[in-house]
Amino acid sequence: MEQEFGPPRVTYLIARLDRGIRVLIDEAVRRHGLSTPQYTAMSVIARRAGLSSAQLARRAFVTPQAMHSIVAELTAAGLVERTPSPSHAKVLHTELSPRGRMLFEACDADVDAIEQQLLSAISAVELDELRASLSTLVTRLSMQNAPPSAQGAGWGRRRSVRGRHPGPEAPPRQSGQATSAHADAYWDT
Repeated sequence: MEQEFGPPRVTYLIARLDRGIRVLIDEAVRRHGLSTPQYTAMSVIARRAGLSSAQLARRAFVTPQAMHSIVAELTAAGLVERTPSPSHAKVLHTELSPRGRMLFEACDADVDAIEQQLLSAISAVELDELRASLSTLVTRLSMQNAPPSAQGAGWGRRRSVRGRHPGPEAPPRQSGQATSAHADAYWDT
């Protein structure tokens, strides 16, 4: 006897999409001699130059230890440059080198083509709705890392590390408003 379960879980569909996209990105960046974690780190650096390794790790979805290895590999390959922070002697800021920028732009063009082909299946209105819905879910997920006092405010904050303040809170969002800026608030600390 077959049991009716209804439509697939949204989390299942997101996971399948993530895995499928990851395979395509793996293949695309491998042609340029990079791994997906290296490309992801370079993507974050390209958009937010001057971040520390800890900040890069949060934005690239890897541990600080993994990011340290990734940055060391990219530095040894001459794709990134590290300079001491003017405000903190032990912090090194990371930027793409000119060679790294060229390689990143080539990889990014391939990833853009993958995304455009995938998203061509939906309308511009559906894309806006999808982006808004995904941004809302990312914000909601980041709430799992927020202290109880911040959860009532409706905003996620990164966890405090060794007693340090976790960073600024994002402003409350308006009802019905879900933009990528809101989803990025967690990653901007």
